[in-house]
Amino acid sequence: AVFSVDGSGRVLSANAAGEAMAQGDRASVVGARLLDVLDVASPQPLAERSLLERAAREGVIELRFRTASQEIGVGELRAVPIPVVQLAGTATSATEVWAVILHDVTEHHAANAQLRDLAMELETQTEELQTSAEELAERTTEAERARDTAEAANRARADFIATMSHEIRTPINAIIGYTQLLELGVPEPASAGQRVQLGRVTGAARHLLGLVDDVLDMAKVDAGELRVRHEFALVSRVVADALNVVRPLALERNLDIGERTEVDSLAYIGDETRARQILVNLLSNAIKFTGSSGRITLECGSSDAADPGARLLGGGPWTHVRVTDTGIGIAPEHHARVFEPFVQAETGLTRSKGGSGLGLTISRRLARLMGGDVTVKSAQGQGAAFTLWLPGATVTADGVVDATVKQVVRAERALGGGNGLGVHGLADIGAHIRGRLEDVLASVAARLGADPMFAHAATLRRSELEDHHLAFLADIATSLVVIDETGGVSSELYRNGSEIQRVVSGLHGRLRHGQGWSEAQLEREAVIMAEEIEALVRRHTPAGGRDVQTSIEVLRYLIDQGRVVSTQAYRQAARDA
Repeated sequence: AVFSVDGSGRVLSANAAGEAMAQGDRASVVGARLLDVLDVASPQPLAERSLLERAAREGVIELRFRTASQEIGVGELRAVPIPVVQLAGTATSATEVWAVILHDVTEHHAANAQLRDLAMELETQTEELQTSAEELAERTTEAERARDTAEAANRARADFIATMSHEIRTPINAIIGYTQLLELGVPEPASAGQRVQLGRVTGAARHLLGLVDDVLDMAKVDAGELRVRHEFALVSRVVADALNVVRPLALERNLDIGERTEVDSLAYIGDETRARQILVNLLSNAIKFTGSSGRITLECGSSDAADPGARLLGGGPWTHVRVTDTGIGIAPEHHARVFEPFVQAETGLTRSKGGSGLGLTISRRLARLMGGDVTVKSAQGQGAAFTLWLPGATVTADGVVDATVKQVVRAERALGGGNGLGVHGLADIGAHIRGRLEDVLASVAARLGADPMFAHAATLRRSELEDHHLAFLADIATSLVVIDETGGVSSELYRNGSEIQRVVSGLHGRLRHGQGWSEAQLEREAVIMAEEIEALVRRHTPAGGRDVQTSIEVLRYLIDQGRVVSTQAYRQAARDA
């Protein structure tokens, strides 16, 4: 709004905005006092002259006025005196005119007030966040101290159990040894009744020795000291050994164990001694909880997918040995509990049947150390089926073990025997790979185009050549981050990533078959990809570091697992064609 005002503060003229702001027409504005026209809201009466002089002196002043909507607005007032010179020869005396400009800044003022309020609120929240961060840091420190204390206590407990187990084994072995001497008639022949009693002593001592061995195994697992081998072995041999151990117990209970094996060349990667121990535990449980009129079946086979809920390392294929019985069964709500230490489905049943309650716990932990798992399917009164899953291997007609074996062994070794990596830096390497995926894809494409084995690559568009590589490599890079942040390969995120890699790899194998690639070209492509990823990692990280080598081993394993799945899908597509 623009007004012209005389020296006494009365309005001489106003523009349209001034008339609108003054809530009147020209006739009601001209001649009125400026402050009356603006309806200035002030607790103290104001004088126009002093207000104009103050505005001229300060450049701009802020005042409150009533707007056309009868609300209190905020305006910035500027005033400039303009002297009017008397014209020569006239009788008019010189006077004074003020040019007055009022800028309505109500909305701007309200916005500034909101910003100030927000700033104050933000400052308050910042202080609260800082306080929370300090409290969190303090709690984290306390948690770390508590964790260190718990770990130290756990190590001390494991060391104590291991030491005591060894100390207990010594006198038990002595009892067994002396009892056997007495049975043999040393130093003098024993009567028939004495031999019966000595046999009972020997049986009880051997049972106690088995319990001590179970506790010792648990202590070693908890302390991270139990090591398992990752070697090629035939399923038929470990099954035969386990059956030889438990068959006498089955005969005592008048039970027959039926055996069904898929192929004689069925094999696995793991520790043969520990696999036999697991099968003996599973068979012993089946015999223990199955009545004389029941049935026990041992079934062996291989599959690309395991039971839901199995925590497995890698992408398969998997060899399984399933022990099924028609015994009392286990209610679904107790499936998880039977794998806990010193626990079975029913406490009363545990006491009536005997045992330490460690067999299934140790079996599952041993299986997971070998990259496999033990799962259960059962219902109350309907028997139970316990399945041992292990990384699979097959033997070709010429006696050559499938190449997957080498990768499983290598990756298992890199993963520290299945206990989790515990190696820092994988997240950084994974993030680096994710940020350089386009570079890797370009390098792979360039090598495929220059390789005589891929003469047809020049006819393919880049999208056809890269196919699913981007999704596959991105998920592999994420797997490294997950392994580092979760401390191992047992998290749900890692399992989901493995499933994604399998799906993508299967799609890739089928597409390559449709494009007319050979199986040799498909495998060569995986080798090139692994080499480019390895080169990227080595350029990014210092040479010789343990983290670097571990990352490379895991990357090679994951890529080769993708190759295996792609090859399987390729072969299936060929059969379907």
